[in-house]
Parts: sequence; C-alpha cells; structure tokens
Amino acid sequence: MSDHILAALRSGQAAEALSLAEAQLAEQPELAENHYWQALALQSLGRKDEALAAIDAAIARAPERGDFPMTRSVMLLGAGDPVQAQSGLMDALALNPNYLPAYVGLIHIAVGQNNLAEAARLVRLAERVDAEDADVLIAYGSLLQAQGDADGALAKYTRASERNPDSVLALSSLGNAYLQKGMPSFAVQALNRASSLSPAQPGLLRTLITALLAENDLAALGSALDRLLVLVADDRNALQLRMQLHLHQNDLAGALVDGESLRMLAPD
Repeated sequence: MSDHILAALRSGQAAEALSLAEAQLAEQPELAENHYWQALALQSLGRKDEALAAIDAAIARAPERGDFPMTRSVMLLGAGDPVQAQSGLMDALALNPNYLPAYVGLIHIAVGQNNLAEAARLVRLAERVDAEDADVLIAYGSLLQAQGDADGALAKYTRASERNPDSVLALSSLGNAYLQKGMPSFAVQALNRASSLSPAQPGLLRTLITALLAENDLAALGSALDRLLVLVADDRNALQLRMQLHLHQNDLAGALVDGESLRMLAPD
C-alpha cells in the first residue's frame, strides 16, 4: 500500500494519500513506517502540527532511522523554523555521519541564510561521502548560484539531471539557471519535464509560466495557466495574465469570466 500512498502524493491527491496511510496505520500502528506515511500525507494537506506529531511518533518507534529526523527537519523548514530544522539535521548526522540528505539540507539552510562559508564547508564534507550524488550536485549548484557563478551552477544542475533524470529538484533548478542565463527555450524544456513528473506543484508551474512568457509561447502559456488555476483558483496574477491572454486572442467571453473572478476576489 505504501506504493499507492507515494503515487497519490506525487499526483497531488493528498486526501487520498491520507486515507490510505491511516488505513495502513490502523492495521499496524506499531510500525514506524506507517506513522511516517501519515506524516507526509498530513504535511501535503497543510496540517503541519499533526504532521510533526506523526513524524515524532515515527522517530519514537525507530530512533535509529536517520531519514525520519531528516523529514522532520524538512517540515520545520517549511514552517519557517530553520533553527529547529538545523538541530534535527545535526541529530541525523549524529546517528550517521555519512548521511548525505542531512548534509544537503544543512547546505540549503546555510545558503538561505547567506552563510556561504559554512555552506562551502558542508559541501566539502558531503563531497567526501559522494561528490557525484545528484542532491549533493544540486546543493553545490545552489551555493555557486548564490556566489554569482551562474555557469558553474548550470554545470552542476546539468550533471545532477544526468545522474537522476527524474529529479524534480534537479530539473527545476536547471530551469531556473537557464532563465537566469537568459535561455528561456532551454528553461521551458527542463521545467516542462519537472512539471510532468510533479504536476501538483504551483511554484513549479509559476516558474514555467515565466519561462513561457519569455519564450512568447502563447499556446503553451494558456495551458500552463489553466493547470495552475485548477490547483490555485484564487491566484490573482494567473487570472489577470489569462484574462490578458484571452483579450490578445480576441476571446472576450473568456476574458470576462476571468475578469469577473478577479472582481469577486478583490471587489474594492
């Protein structure tokens, strides 16, 4: 059943994932893995406190698992608590000094805090474990990008996508790097691939829309806007852009529908 939960999460069906996870948990509440899947599903639904309680239950049942503290740290990062996230990642490294995901998470936190010297130190440590790991390459690329080395970042992201062609993070990072370099056609290719692998990520679609605008691909732009508005119906920027696109295509009826939606969202 875990495969079905993972498939539901990847396709954006978080409610279905939670239903499956809770059914599995009811059958075997003693298994740490079942609490882990429940935590992921709750996190996808935005129920952050419940998700943290569930991952804490998983950690309590399997304290030797380094990936559970890692997951908890990612959740804390999403909740805007980098200090606690760092603490959890350090706990994961204490369990396993060669645990690459913990190094990767710490690198991203350091880059986010603009602590580039610390990020560089962590990159060196991660490279001692596996310099060719796709996630290490992505983290290194994020450091290079923060240092203003767009070419170096692009090379790392390209290598990461070669190592793991199905890595959404590698492909989205590659797309962003191509956008930064003013190469929208290459950005669209990478972002389209990433979006096909993870169709329920609004942020990914927004970046793809930016690339399509730069490429002036209006047909694909309309499709991407439609997909985004299915996920986030009250995205005002997307509604306004789609209304302008309808007007450009002389589709007054479509423009009026989007204009009315905007008026209802912001009547003042």
